[in-house]
Amino acid sequence: MVLRSKPKHVYPGDPKPVSRRASRRRFLPPGGWVHVSSRTQHGRFAFVPKSDLFTALCWGFVGRGMARYGVQVAAFELLSGHFHIMVRAGRPAAISSFIQYLKSNLARLTHEWNGTSGTVWEGPFRSSVLLDDEAEAYWLAYICAHGVKEKIVSDPALWPGANSIRALTDGAPIHAVWFDRPVWHRAGRPADRTPYYDAVEVKLTPLSRWEGAPPKAYRDHCRAMVDDIIEQHAAGPFSGAASAVAMSATFVPGSVKKTRNRPFSAHGLMAGQLIRAAGDARHAAAGASADALADIVRHGYLAWRAQGGEVPHGTDFTAHVNDALDRQPIVGPFRPDDPDPPDQEPPPRE
Repeated sequence: MVLRSKPKHVYPGDPKPVSRRASRRRFLPPGGWVHVSSRTQHGRFAFVPKSDLFTALCWGFVGRGMARYGVQVAAFELLSGHFHIMVRAGRPAAISSFIQYLKSNLARLTHEWNGTSGTVWEGPFRSSVLLDDEAEAYWLAYICAHGVKEKIVSDPALWPGANSIRALTDGAPIHAVWFDRPVWHRAGRPADRTPYYDAVEVKLTPLSRWEGAPPKAYRDHCRAMVDDIIEQHAAGPFSGAASAVAMSATFVPGSVKKTRNRPFSAHGLMAGQLIRAAGDARHAAAGASADALADIVRHGYLAWRAQGGEVPHGTDFTAHVNDALDRQPIVGPFRPDDPDPPDQEPPPRE
């Protein structure tokens, strides 16, 4: 397959807003599940699933990112104009680094695949920390319902793009591949890329309530969840997967549904108390993180740690700051036999 065989379609620029609010500081407690979503510019259908290979490459970014940043994923759904993912990590900044890695690679893939250029994503990702088992179950079902609730397919497993349904309900392996671009460059960038595709393992992690339970029990739960989704949205008609695949990657819908993003989500009996406590912790961490960074700048990292300085719980520092504070990098080896992270890939030759 030869890519870039047609002139690039450049996405039109957007007028700059008169004023822009400062982005809200994230609070991502380590070890908790987080629902993350991100939309393309104007909801553009940049990720129309044109082929199984395109979908496998999208999954490959998820798998490589999981290995690189040490994160776990419970579910991932990539629609034509946005994605949803449930992710958790032991270090808050690892989630931000993972999502940045995923979005940048997805953007490069759609440009290379569709001959486009320009801004792909609407802006920073949106996240909600899930505070109880009920919130985890709610957002897993919400993610899995995509494709059905939009009246595209009658069964969420029929969505031709990246989705987690078969892996959750049947334990089916996820077909994910990685394009080894540096090796391809060194080989002279041949038109046939097949020899440079490597299989990538993507293993989904069960929700908190099901950790340690038999895999079959979790699959049965997910199967019942999907059956409920199908029943809730049984009223047709459905446009069909073929109609979704036939859309242009530069198509922009007339309107895009936008909902308010809340920093925390809880649905159990203690939801109100959990959300208030999380909000208080977030407020305290915001002040503590500012004080910590000011002390580090003023006294130096070693002196700050010698005085008992600690990284505030749940603070989403950038990767570089987080690495400095923890004195170890987030980025890990890609393969078990690699002692170091991979080298930066060379720029493409003209």
